[in-house]
Amino acid sequence: LGPEIKPVDAVTITAGLDNQGVVILQRQIMKEQDEGLEKLEETVISTKHVALTVNEELSLHARLIDSLDDHVEFTGSRMQGTKHIWSTVFMAVLAFYALLLPFKSGRRGCW
Repeated sequence: LGPEIKPVDAVTITAGLDNQGVVILQRQIMKEQDEGLEKLEETVISTKHVALTVNEELSLHARLIDSLDDHVEFTGSRMQGTKHIWSTVFMAVLAFYALLLPFKSGRRGCW
């Protein structure tokens, strides 16, 4: 926000100035401060836009993660159901072969 002026320096600078010179110096300092404030305002506005964009991105990613979590949960429960069905089918096939085993030893043919 402009160069930093120490009180001693300000006294030294204004010592040789008349009232009009002091007013001109004050206006110059205020102009420099205004320019610094305008730059600061631009930076704050730019930072605000970046923050809003980051917030939108984070919200989108949170929704995507929630959706992915829902899909993973749904797929996991479907896999559990499928696993149960396949284990039942496997047990049925084993039972079927266990029932056929006594007939296999007594007969000759394909078995």
